[in-house]
Amino acid sequence: DNTRGWYRYHHLFAEVLHSRLGQAAPDSIPTLHARAGAWHQQQGQINEAIEHALAAEDWPRVLDLIESLDRELASRGEQATLRRWLSAVPDALLAGRPGLCLRYAWALLFHQHISACERPLAVAEQAWRAGGDDARLGEVLILRSAVASFQGDPARALACAREALARLPAADLFQRDIAYAYVFAACRSTGDLAGAAEALAGQRALGHVVNSMPVPPAAAGISLDTEIGAGHLAVAAGRLREGAAAYRQAIRLAGRTHLRARMGAHWHLSQILREWNDLDAAEEHARQGTAICAQIGEALSLPEGHLLIARILAARSDYEGAGQELELARDGARQVGRDQFVQLLATEAARLWLRQARLAEAGRWAAGCALPLDVPPPYERQFEYLTLVRVRLAQHLPGNAPRVLAHLIEDAEAAGRTREVMGGLVLLALAHAARGATDQALPPLERALALAEPEGYIRLFVDEGAPLAALLDHLAAQRPPTAYIRTLRAAFAADAAPAGVPIAYTTPLSPREAGVLRLLGQGASNDQIAAELTIAVDTVKKHVSHIYTKLDVTSRTQAVARARQLGLL
Repeated sequence: DNTRGWYRYHHLFAEVLHSRLGQAAPDSIPTLHARAGAWHQQQGQINEAIEHALAAEDWPRVLDLIESLDRELASRGEQATLRRWLSAVPDALLAGRPGLCLRYAWALLFHQHISACERPLAVAEQAWRAGGDDARLGEVLILRSAVASFQGDPARALACAREALARLPAADLFQRDIAYAYVFAACRSTGDLAGAAEALAGQRALGHVVNSMPVPPAAAGISLDTEIGAGHLAVAAGRLREGAAAYRQAIRLAGRTHLRARMGAHWHLSQILREWNDLDAAEEHARQGTAICAQIGEALSLPEGHLLIARILAARSDYEGAGQELELARDGARQVGRDQFVQLLATEAARLWLRQARLAEAGRWAAGCALPLDVPPPYERQFEYLTLVRVRLAQHLPGNAPRVLAHLIEDAEAAGRTREVMGGLVLLALAHAARGATDQALPPLERALALAEPEGYIRLFVDEGAPLAALLDHLAAQRPPTAYIRTLRAAFAADAAPAGVPIAYTTPLSPREAGVLRLLGQGASNDQIAAELTIAVDTVKKHVSHIYTKLDVTSRTQAVARARQLGLL
């Protein structure tokens, strides 16, 4: 190297030496690895020391060295490395180290399968219950909270995390920070922003303690957790700019050390950038976070990265690419046992079908949905319910959705979830419009616009497609459009038009094609169009293909939007 302190053999020469050693003195290999490991340990190079101790099968040294790195590895998100090391240790020896059993359980949770962590976790719990170690049982409860969280059971996740806080000593800043993080996550997932804010305050108090003393490496991530948590609360309250600033700060603080926190910050920032319709930047951050997730081998979270990328590709009208990402997410979620996330992905697929005007597929999803349209859903199933409403509106079956949406908006407003308030108002406007009550649709739309304008929301509106574009046009016809409405209308036009293609067409539609287009604008399926016009379904498909060619579009959503821009609908 540059300081002439290190040298390395060429890899081919090294292979020759290893081969000769194996032939000439195979019995000396464990001893040489043990000597090399001891030397690396003296130099403070613990990772290298562990690798040599593993090769020498010096299990006591392996376990001692891993315990010395325990929390440092966790704070850096290197669970995959820990799993690889501990999987090589005989079970009987590992059982004598309950602390490492717990760390092994964490590694198996994030990098193998949710259920895989139960065996080493049970070993640790049994040992600490037998010894009456209340503090270490608090650590067990944190992991049980994590398991419940990924299994979609926020009530149990919250109960376990709060019990963990009651058991953990005040001086254990690292574990208490993790426990607060799971309280925060459980409260967020149930819509309890006040509870989440209280948990964040607890984390901030830990941060103040850390700042008043020499910072141990394991506690350095507390400021990251609070920064990211503050971003989450800001976004839930509708404050995108504040959230983006928090996530960018978290990325800077994480650097190259706290990879897992950096991964999450990239993903959360990506969602805000997508909302602002900055799709290039959104995709860049989504892929950076996903690359980090793959780098640290965190199989449990990887499906979330694929979902984010799918949503960005869908916003680009790259439906094939979006579908492929959803498949990757679904396969990954099944492999690690995230059944609730698999259900969420099925709902996401229904939204993707709606964007493509594939009402038959979306309708089949809705038919299998166990939620009633006319009853407020549990908070945990609101994403599914709001998707069901969209499908029924596309099918011209709004039912009593406006009444339920008004209830959900009121509940979100009382809890300070302004982002949900805006989304609910937009959907309420569409529900009134679907009933033909345009005058009732405009007030909630205007209120959503007033809430969204200061933070620059774009996809909140554009993702709803042609029906909302029509409502905006109706609003603009009544009064001079504001700069924000002009921005949204331009975004609708760009969303409907392929890149670089002017909004114009030269070949007029035939009368039959015009009739098919009119029914497309009403959300009719191919079968419904065929029945309405008394023609074969194959003939409908040919007309739709001709319409796409003449309007220079690739989907029903684009065709309807383009037709509205051209005054054809």
